[in-house]
Amino acid sequence: MERLAKLLLLVALAAASTTLTTITTTTTTTTTTIDIADAHSHAPGRRWKREMSPLHWAALRGDESTVAELLARGADPGARNGAGQTALHLAATRGHVGVTRALLAAAAAALRQGRCRARDAAGRPVDARCRRLLPTAADDVGKSALDRAVEAGHARVAQALLDAGVGEDAARRDAYGLSLLHRAAARGHVEVVRVLLDAGADQESEATEAEGAGAGEGGLRLLHWAAWGGHTDVAHTLLAAGVSPLQRDRAQRTPLHWAAGFGHALFVRRLLVGGADPEARDAAGATPLHAAAAAGHERAVGALLDAWAPPAPRDAAGMTPLHRAALSGHEAVARALIAAGGEPDPRDEAGRTPLHLAPWRGHTQMVQTLVSAGADPGAADAAGWRPLYWAAAGGQAGAVRALVAAGADPSAPDPHGHTALHRAAWAGQAEAARALLDAGADLATRDAYGWSPLHLAAWAGREEVLRHLIWEGADPSVREQDGHTPLHWAARAGHTQVVRLLLEACAEVGARGADGRTPLHWAAQGGHGDVVRELVRAGADPAALDARGYTPLDLAAEAASTRAVLALLRP
Repeated sequence: MERLAKLLLLVALAAASTTLTTITTTTTTTTTTIDIADAHSHAPGRRWKREMSPLHWAALRGDESTVAELLARGADPGARNGAGQTALHLAATRGHVGVTRALLAAAAAALRQGRCRARDAAGRPVDARCRRLLPTAADDVGKSALDRAVEAGHARVAQALLDAGVGEDAARRDAYGLSLLHRAAARGHVEVVRVLLDAGADQESEATEAEGAGAGEGGLRLLHWAAWGGHTDVAHTLLAAGVSPLQRDRAQRTPLHWAAGFGHALFVRRLLVGGADPEARDAAGATPLHAAAAAGHERAVGALLDAWAPPAPRDAAGMTPLHRAALSGHEAVARALIAAGGEPDPRDEAGRTPLHLAPWRGHTQMVQTLVSAGADPGAADAAGWRPLYWAAAGGQAGAVRALVAAGADPSAPDPHGHTALHRAAWAGQAEAARALLDAGADLATRDAYGWSPLHLAAWAGREEVLRHLIWEGADPSVREQDGHTPLHWAARAGHTQVVRLLLEACAEVGARGADGRTPLHWAAQGGHGDVVRELVRAGADPAALDARGYTPLDLAAEAASTRAVLALLRP
């Protein structure tokens, strides 16, 4: 296959020829003589397939003999293909060190001759074609041969380029603000890292992401990039070279935060051995243990706990690693933290325990883990919310059942009298409402304002919850402290289908609140024409007067609602 590919290459060279000479190649069965171009003809520099010259193809394949032959015959080492790349770019990308050296030597010789001797104030050739011969020349995306070699992990090619005097190129940044050393560390090219360090690359520089180009993190240093990829051998090399494990990015995260957050346990251990601080805090007060726990990396958590990291540090919001683990449902991490001495019921600044957070995301097994460890299923946060409220509001029926099984009271009120059933009704969580009712929640419970769960479901337009509450026996004409029924609130909000459901359940169509208004008054004032029609067809009185003597038509006209006026006049 290799010989066939070389044969095809030589055929390409022959296609580019004008004045003929010969090169002979042998396959397994035949000996073939291929004609190639004379060194001084136009043909060797002619663009061939994507504007690739024969020299490009030979360099791409690492064919040192063909490269030498073409250069000897005058092929231009500064010729560019359609991507602005010279043969040197291609050789560097593929790691062909012999070809790289040959091209560097040819370019250096050309730069010492003729028009290439004229230089500008910066010492660069005045002639644009001569500038293409420089080993630091960039392609159409701004990459030099050294960029290509470093990013591909070719240490010997990188060394050859540095030996050729491209040291100034080693300090350049790419479009994302990354130095060559950053890129080598991020990709795990440890041999390239060693070459660059030996060449004096800056160990303490930070990545200066161009606006809109970076990952939004900012200020990442060498060990951060190595930690991102989990390249432990790179970390070993950098630490041995004196790079500090305490480097911080702009969010004040150390490499240990990054390694822990990405779950690179071996990298975490190497950093800890190298002097990293397991209790370091970022700008939000989070430690590496917070990062590992949030992502569920049990081995990284274990590595940090083995290094005597405190199991329950608090960040700026008062959250512990256990809060982070509970929020994401990482049970094994939660068990490890509790086993290491962390309390199962720590409270954050809002008074929430991990058991408040786990039900919100439906982490039923986490609920059971925390309860088994001693967490209180009835604990109230600073707003009076209990874990059961979070489960109900999040629609997590499984978590509701787990909390009730653990002893949570399904009818316990908050300071405003709201129960978990109120929360489920308002949020439209029918399955959670069913689970609460199955657990014995009070269907007729009222909050501090006399609102029942049915009022909230009607006001929020939650048809499925409302249907289930009525099916379970909720009174469709129940009144809150101002005398308004669920039908008043559904009409006021314009929920036509909810109004139909309540009317089908025999809700009182002409019920009056303390203000004397019927549901029709509220629908007319809100301009809800469809609701007005439903109510009138169900027998609502369009001439009913409220406490101020207004009819529904008066209120519709006052609101300038043409639809409501027409619905009242032509129901």
